[in-house]
Amino acid sequence: MIQRHVSHPPGRFARCAGCNHEPRHIAHLGRTANEPYAGGHVPARHALECRCGRATGKHATVEAAERDWGVRFSQMDLTLDSRAPSAARRTPRHMEALA
Repeated sequence: MIQRHVSHPPGRFARCAGCNHEPRHIAHLGRTANEPYAGGHVPARHALECRCGRATGKHATVEAAERDWGVRFSQMDLTLDSRAPSAARRTPRHMEALA
């Protein structure tokens, strides 16, 4: 099995509850030595690991590993949907009558 560290921007994952460090995203490629050969391609699995030893299990997606790690809502990305009209672009109703 090959383990590869996938870099992310700082603040992407919630900090560890034990040591307050941000975990690393580890992509596991291939199968381990104790897994039986099932033939075919083994998809990549993802885990989050901290330097203090706390880690998640191997998951099919990084989002599933993040849910296993725990999400602190104060650190979530609060980007706005680009399809939603902004308040600056909308014309107030009383101004539409003047146009």
